[in-house]
Amino acid sequence: MPRYMLHVNRRFLYTQELNLYTASISSMIRNGGDGDDPYSVVPTLEQLYERWRAYPRTPEERQYVEQYRDRVYHNETFFTEAMIFPMVLGGQMGACTIVSTPRAAQVFTQNMRDAAQHNLITFPYWTQWDVWHSPGCVAMNIYNARRNGHSYGTLEHVMDTVFSSNATERQAWRERYCMLMPGPGVQHKSYLRQLIFEKTHAPYIHEVCTGLSQAELMGIDLYTRITTPGAPIERFHAYWILNVSKPPFHRPYMQAADWWNCLDWVSYGQSIPPGEWALGPVRYVIDRTRAPGSML
Repeated sequence: MPRYMLHVNRRFLYTQELNLYTASISSMIRNGGDGDDPYSVVPTLEQLYERWRAYPRTPEERQYVEQYRDRVYHNETFFTEAMIFPMVLGGQMGACTIVSTPRAAQVFTQNMRDAAQHNLITFPYWTQWDVWHSPGCVAMNIYNARRNGHSYGTLEHVMDTVFSSNATERQAWRERYCMLMPGPGVQHKSYLRQLIFEKTHAPYIHEVCTGLSQAELMGIDLYTRITTPGAPIERFHAYWILNVSKPPFHRPYMQAADWWNCLDWVSYGQSIPPGEWALGPVRYVIDRTRAPGSML
């Protein structure tokens, strides 16, 4: 998979509102819609030593824990998302990956404002996800896919060029997949899944959501599931923690967007990822995360 993953969702490209929103979404999902935001109260270092089973013996090791705590709770509380599925592109079958981008994050904030005002969303943020295709690779072959992927621009660009031949077709796919009315039960990615299944005839989608781990020092939380056409969407994902095979103070720091570069995956059962949210409760989340001077 190409180096684009190294540049996905850098925090300096995020607005304060989106960062707060993402953290609050994590709280809402993990706590079933109520409860305290896990990012709002930062644990003490002693609590983190116990949670991460990392007991520093030197000032350097203590600083190691402090720096990771700051990343998790202050500087990098965002998440990255990707969908991977088999697809013929450029005349070759391979693994197609669409992945979240900083531009998509900016559009996401506007989607939030529109949803809060009960406006029709006509420009979903996922249209700005990047599309990569790795010929000859199957969708779960992360090792090879990262080495020979080709960029095709944004999903919007691919739909306008690869799947549309005139202005009428370009308008048609927007009318079918990009008209999202906020309300209970309207999932923001359901239209994206429908687009993939109908336009590419993919038999499945491998969905991935990643973020810095609160459970393990220097870890990356990875949530993944397989969705298929017509089947109910499984609420729970398989939950893995990456980059934890070495002892705590010997683990290199890796950003959440670098998940594809981790060769060690440890299964932690199943859970609900922070990226799963419905447009219905957006106003509730915005009210909870409103900050002085916020544009929301």
